[in-house]
Amino acid sequence: MSGKHILLAEDDPHIRLSLSIILRKAGYEVTTAEDGQDALEKITGLNNTHNSADLLLTDIQMPGISGLELIDELEKMDILIPVFAITGYGDKQTVVDLMRRGCADYIDKPFEPQSLLERLPLIFKKTEKVRMEKEKQTVQLAHEKAELDRQVSSYMHNFEKLREQVDSAVGAYQNLTHIQEKSYKVSVAYRHQPLSDLGGDFMDIRNTPTGCDILMADVAGHDMGASYHTVLLKAFFDENCRTGNDGRSFFSLLNNQLLENGKNERMVTAIFLRLNVEMMQGEVVSAGHPPLIRFLKEI
Repeated sequence: MSGKHILLAEDDPHIRLSLSIILRKAGYEVTTAEDGQDALEKITGLNNTHNSADLLLTDIQMPGISGLELIDELEKMDILIPVFAITGYGDKQTVVDLMRRGCADYIDKPFEPQSLLERLPLIFKKTEKVRMEKEKQTVQLAHEKAELDRQVSSYMHNFEKLREQVDSAVGAYQNLTHIQEKSYKVSVAYRHQPLSDLGGDFMDIRNTPTGCDILMADVAGHDMGASYHTVLLKAFFDENCRTGNDGRSFFSLLNNQLLENGKNERMVTAIFLRLNVEMMQGEVVSAGHPPLIRFLKEI
C-alpha cells in the first residue's frame, strides 16, 4: 500500500514526529497537522489539488477541535475520507461514538507501531472495495438512466402515434354512434349527448325480416379502451343481425368473448330490443342496463 497519502493529526509533537517517521519508512506519504483545526484546513486544501489525503489518522483528544468534532466537520463539508482514530485506553463511549460516525478503525494508546502498520493495508483494501462498488453502481445507474431515456423516447414516440390514432378514433366513434332516422321499418327519433369525444356509449338499429333489432349499451369509461368495447359491440351486433339469434344468445356470446380476451375489466351494460311489427310484439333482454320507459298510445 505504499504511495498512499496519510494525513496525521496529533497534538503531541513527539508522538506526531515518531509516527510520521514510522509511516514514511513504511512507504506512505505523510502530511502532519498539530490539531483538529489544522487538520481540517489541510484536508480541505489538499482536496483542491491532485494529491488529496487517502486516510485521516487522528488523535481524539486534541485542543480546540477534537477528533470527533473534526469528523463531524468533514461530514458537514461532504468530504469523504476514511478515518483511523487513536483513542485513550478503555474509552468505550468514544469507541461507540466513532462507530456511529462510520470510523474505519481505531487503536488504543499505548500501541505498538507494528500493530498500526498491520491495520493500515486492511483499511485501504476495504476502502478500495467500497470505491469500486460505488463506481460499479455509478456505471449501472448510468446504464439504467440511458435505458430509461430510451424507453421514455419510445413512449413519447408511441404517444404521438396514439394521439394520431385518437384523432382518427374520434371520427370513427362519431360514425359508430350516428343513426339514420328514416332508414328503418319503425319510426325512430333519438338524441345522443356523449360525455366526451371518445367513450363507450353505443346505439344501433338493424332491420330484420319481421321488424328490427335495437341495441343500446354503455361501457364504463370514456377513452380508447371504452371505444374498443364499442367497436366490439357493433361487430357482434352486426353478426347477430345476420344470424338472427335472440337477445339472450347475443349477450351470452358477447360475454364469452369479453372473458376469453381478458376484456372484462370494464363494466358493460346493455339492453336488446327486438320488434316484430307484423305481430306487433317486442322482446326485451337487459344485461344490467336501466329498464326501458314505455309510453302507451291509443290506436
